[in-house]
Formats: sequence, structure tokens, C-alpha cells
Amino acid sequence: MERKIKVIHVIADSELGGGPKHVLGLIKNLDRKKFDIFLVCPAGWLSREVKEMGNAGVFNLAFKSKFDWVSLIRFREIVGK
Repeated sequence: MERKIKVIHVIADSELGGGPKHVLGLIKNLDRKKFDIFLVCPAGWLSREVKEMGNAGVFNLAFKSKFDWVSLIRFREIVGK
């Protein structure tokens, strides 16, 4: 049996809009037989939608800015799992 490839989608916006809709489309259409799918995003619309689908791991992480060291350290911990 082949190992699945892990795919982590990271987005700093979880509200209804173009970027989150695009990420949701990617998550919906990836082949679960080939990929383990994870999403890292703030709590919000996207997070709820993906949790309801139940086919991807969801980690809620609020990004204050691209220089938010606390969030970057937490992200590193998530990826390590």
C-alpha cells in the first residue's frame, strides 16, 4: 500500500470570500485515496465548512500579521504533528 501525501492548506482568512472559496474547492476535489488533507486557518466560515465536510483535519490559528512570531511558532508545532 502506498503512503498518502500530506497536503497542508494555509490561509490567513476564513471569512466568505474568493481566497477561502478557492481553498474550499481544492479541499473538496483532492483525491482522499492519495492525499491526507489539512487546513490551517482562523476560526470562521471556511473552518466551519471544512469541519462539516469531515474529510480534512482543521487547525484554527489566528494570524495577526506575517510577523506574528507566536502564530509562526504555533504553526511549526502543527506541522510537526
